[in-house]
Amino acid sequence: SATTNAQGIATAGAWRLGSTPGANTVTASVPGTTLNAIFTATGVAGPSIAVSASSVTLAATPTTTSPSTTVAVTNGGGGTLGDLAVGTVTYGPEGTGWLSAALSGTTAPATLTLRAAATGLKLGRYTATVPVQSATAGNSPTAVSVELTVGAGAASQLVLKTAAAGASASGVPFTQQPVVELRDAANNPVTTAGVVVTAT
Repeated sequence: SATTNAQGIATAGAWRLGSTPGANTVTASVPGTTLNAIFTATGVAGPSIAVSASSVTLAATPTTTSPSTTVAVTNGGGGTLGDLAVGTVTYGPEGTGWLSAALSGTTAPATLTLRAAATGLKLGRYTATVPVQSATAGNSPTAVSVELTVGAGAASQLVLKTAAAGASASGVPFTQQPVVELRDAANNPVTTAGVVVTAT
């Protein structure tokens, strides 16, 4: 409650808008009379982080870097979404340090660029989480999950996997025939069917 001053004016102590956007109404009245006044104010939504994709899939080989993938970062609320930044990337148990993440600016709209460097990684699946954060957004940080698949590269070598054995006389077939395998530059097996291998 408040008390009028010598000029008949009473000032509200602390009227704060509610947390839900929309109309807020306060009614001022004098007990024992029909005097009243209604005040209305409209609350608007504050800034919030919106991303065009919450998950991204990348692919690379052990000797290459994946093509870059972009995610649009926009303001899903009101006002201005500023102070945008990429937080600390967290990695799954498969491996760390393979992902780069960068924002084009600190104010929305901005672009988040993701790229994976698979050099030294074994074949398989890798995961990471990229937090997009802002001191002005109510939903900060907002996560973008990334999945990287590291597959074999193009065949660049033919490796003897099993040597011939078991024959000593001319014209007699080996009991153990030689076996060769296609491999990429990182020495990973390349599982490509239909490749013709000739022996001379």
